[in-house]
Amino acid sequence: MESFDFKGLKIRYWTSSICSDKAIILCPGLPASSMSEERIATLVQRNFHVFYVLYPGYPDSSAVSFLSQNPATLISDFITLLRLKGIFGVSLNKFFLIGSSFGGSVVLNIQNADKIVAFSPVTDYKTLYKGHPNYNYETLKSYLTKNGYKINNTGWRKLRRGELFQHPTTFSKEKTLVVFSKNDNEINPVVLEKFLKLKNIASVRVNSDKHLSFKNVQLDIFENILEWLEKANNILWFNDTVDYCIKKIISNISSSLSAGLMGGSLASENLVLESDVDICLISDHNIFTTAKKIKNHKIETTIMSLGGYVRYIKNNIRGLCKLFGSKIVTNNQNSNKKIEKLRVRMMKKYKDIFLIFQLLEKTRMENIKFIDASSPLAIKKGVGGRRSLGFMTTTYNALNDIYNPSFWNTLELMIADGIIKRADKEHIEQFFTGLIRGKLGQKELKKLLKGNDKIINKYIDNCFLKRINKNYRLGLIIDKAKVSVRAKGFINDVVNACYSKNPQQLSKLADKYRNFKDALKRHVIFYFLALNNSLSLEIGELVAIHLANEYSMNNIRRNLVENDLTTAHKSLLHLLTKDPNSKVNYYAKKKLRKNDILRAEMIRYSG
Repeated sequence: MESFDFKGLKIRYWTSSICSDKAIILCPGLPASSMSEERIATLVQRNFHVFYVLYPGYPDSSAVSFLSQNPATLISDFITLLRLKGIFGVSLNKFFLIGSSFGGSVVLNIQNADKIVAFSPVTDYKTLYKGHPNYNYETLKSYLTKNGYKINNTGWRKLRRGELFQHPTTFSKEKTLVVFSKNDNEINPVVLEKFLKLKNIASVRVNSDKHLSFKNVQLDIFENILEWLEKANNILWFNDTVDYCIKKIISNISSSLSAGLMGGSLASENLVLESDVDICLISDHNIFTTAKKIKNHKIETTIMSLGGYVRYIKNNIRGLCKLFGSKIVTNNQNSNKKIEKLRVRMMKKYKDIFLIFQLLEKTRMENIKFIDASSPLAIKKGVGGRRSLGFMTTTYNALNDIYNPSFWNTLELMIADGIIKRADKEHIEQFFTGLIRGKLGQKELKKLLKGNDKIINKYIDNCFLKRINKNYRLGLIIDKAKVSVRAKGFINDVVNACYSKNPQQLSKLADKYRNFKDALKRHVIFYFLALNNSLSLEIGELVAIHLANEYSMNNIRRNLVENDLTTAHKSLLHLLTKDPNSKVNYYAKKKLRKNDILRAEMIRYSG
């Protein structure tokens, strides 16, 4: 057990498996009773990180007095810190609160947790002692003071008047559970039941006289509560199932690995029916995996030595993006540290390029004229689609140096930062739930995509543009069709590589960066040159022939397949059908057979 302070809270911490990202925060009543070590041990065994919170003013705690600050606000801030920083090098993404008595009141006023269990909560402090002449606030205050509590008088008056806690207008029935005894003399069960009905909160009503708590609730109810906590929503259940299968595959070869990384949608925890699964296995041994699919998701596996992986990241912007959005799922601490240092070092050096690359990719994809606006391809790459939502969370993480790929965790941080609202997150949850269930009608889909786009544009206007222009003085301007910058230099060259209609200017950029010393900058320029429809045949042939043997340039040649240049010049497309990279020639052959296929459907390479 570890112990530390946070804003006057005294926190005791029990660690779980390093691979777990789930945390339970226990909030006791008044006065805080002794902990149930046995039940905490059960939580740890179930792979929860456990935090036991003692409020400011607790005996022998900090000088901060009890109720001088709202405990719900303090714990909400603590959750935000854990989402941002993790704990002792472990990222935490799922937070469950269990509060007893006064602690039950506290947890019912915290909105940034994933699930809440409140035992015997008081929901109306004004009527707490109504009809109980032997109990009153003065008696309670005297009792707490004798037990060593330092009480703030202003906060105490707010508590008595029912002004300390302001319950949310609505509660999620799937995320909130109240457990109480129908004959509990320490609360007013009648008032509580009216509150539960009004707020439509799920509850367990126990036929008992006990004042129930985490410590004394009967074992079968305790087990049922744990099962309820572990039962994920549709989105997380869908992701956790695939995540478990992937980790099982990796565990079979873990002794031969330096590191195993999950990337893409699975690392972000927003996998949908059409998503593939991206794994990078880093090893200096000869390894292989025969797994091609998990639950109809195609597995794209890359195997590299650690040295080869480092070289790849330094030469390929897509590789850097994958590194930044990946999750390490093996326990080789030496390799993990090397990868984390690489991630921090590369992002520090190339953050501005990374951010511009993400913006240009979002804008480019949203301008593709898809054959079917409601197709999985359009839902992924089009306006308000999955890629654009990923742009929002990924760039927010980069701007704030957050190295946690969880999409949902980032949304909570954006809520805490005032960038988006909780209703925005609920809208996005509805979008992904619909995709997983596969039951979205065209009208509903259109409405959800439009709502997503509104949320994304709000982020761009209120956060992204302001931060990037302040930090890098680019004079960045965005409209729906194009991105432009006033500043001269490399970023200006990147934007020109993407948008210039002048073949001579594009030729100059190709000549300038063909043998450029900084390999990653060279890659970015050619990445967008290969997509520019004003590209000359000469530069197209340069990419197809002279860059054909460079592994880091594979996705650039694949970009060339998408270019209108290969539509106008079939000879170039024929050349790409013979590319040494099997994925490039696969795409080229597909396009040769059907010219608009890359705008019609997602192509999954099965080689």
